[in-house]
Amino acid sequence: MENKFLLKINDQMYHSLINEKYVEIGDELAKDDFSVYGLNNSFYIDLNNKLINRSFVVKNPLIYEKGRVFRLRIDGSMVKKIEDSYSKGKVDVTPILNSFSNGEVTVSASSTASGYPVYNAFNDSSRYWKANNVDTSITMIFQKPIVLTSYSISKYYGTGPGPNYSSFAGSNDGRTWTTLVNKTSLSVNFNNNAAYTHYRFSLSGHTYAAEKFHTVKRIHIYRSYYQKLLILHDDKYKYYDSRSNEWGIIGDTCEEMDFLQYGILPSSIPEAAWAKISGEIELLYYREDDVPEMVISILTEPFTLAEEFDDQTIKIIEYTDNPDQEDSTITLETEPFTFYDEVGDSFDVLYYTDDPDKNEAELEIHHTYSPLDELDGDFELVTWTMEEEAEVQEELKPIFKEKIEDGDLYGVTVDLSKGIVYIK
Repeated sequence: MENKFLLKINDQMYHSLINEKYVEIGDELAKDDFSVYGLNNSFYIDLNNKLINRSFVVKNPLIYEKGRVFRLRIDGSMVKKIEDSYSKGKVDVTPILNSFSNGEVTVSASSTASGYPVYNAFNDSSRYWKANNVDTSITMIFQKPIVLTSYSISKYYGTGPGPNYSSFAGSNDGRTWTTLVNKTSLSVNFNNNAAYTHYRFSLSGHTYAAEKFHTVKRIHIYRSYYQKLLILHDDKYKYYDSRSNEWGIIGDTCEEMDFLQYGILPSSIPEAAWAKISGEIELLYYREDDVPEMVISILTEPFTLAEEFDDQTIKIIEYTDNPDQEDSTITLETEPFTFYDEVGDSFDVLYYTDDPDKNEAELEIHHTYSPLDELDGDFELVTWTMEEEAEVQEELKPIFKEKIEDGDLYGVTVDLSKGIVYIK
């Protein structure tokens, strides 16, 4: 593994910056934290760049029978929205049907050949569904809303052609449909966070141009792993009710069934709901998939790392697995500064020698001091000459002031802010 870097704030919390997300890792580190969250060599952080995402690495979840809960205490007033966590897994929720309904889901088709009902596509027998038309559809109606994110359709090649394309839509009333997939292949993963009671497959195309019917052997439908959020606020477990747009109260305790019954996908909670929460809260993020840790990402008001690091002690921690590396060189790019900005009016010079015959230090210091260095701001330069016409450098534009004994008096204003001034 290449060298990785993390930031340590006030000798307490470790942080990183990943894809414009300010990530708090915690006060303890494991080797994997560097590989997962560490910054690469030559990383660049713009302290004045506006950020809107604070992310927190949460470990040691509470384990339930079906899932696990990651808990995070934060200031509730900082939350504008919570992002859903990435999950690559899925759960097969295909109903097993030996009739048009099993009490949980009902299926129908716009076209069916006699003796080949559509429910044949939802069981493991050797039977199949056959449609009399090439352009046809299958509708599934669930008793409870469900979030589907994937499906696969297999053709039955034994006695005829199958469809080449599929579209997929969701609805909660059977009249207004939301297109989720538009005319693509027969196996599809798609983004969907909405729960629907109605889903519809639209099938088109055919394997053999001469045939005017479809055969489908098996349909599988999948949902993503559950991600559900509850909060602990004012010593009460609460859930967001999307119908009333209010926070409901579960009670003083919370069990796994409460997450499954009341929990909601984190991104489904609108900013207006979070605006009603103030003070300290505890986020309870329920996940069905088996993961040892997760990152909870929160959208906030814009902030900069310059504000975040103000009056803080920042350490850069480097990890290397190179046994030959004995030191680390870190170069910082800063705003312009001068040597005087760093050392002030005085400093000590340390002189080292290994010459045993040296009894005292010999040090020569060259500097560009001028009495003009003692002057702040603008001042008036006065020159005196015994000549009737005094030669003064043209750039200074001298102005005659008055005659004095044995000569004339001229004056000019010098602006020190323009840099080095040469006077002849």
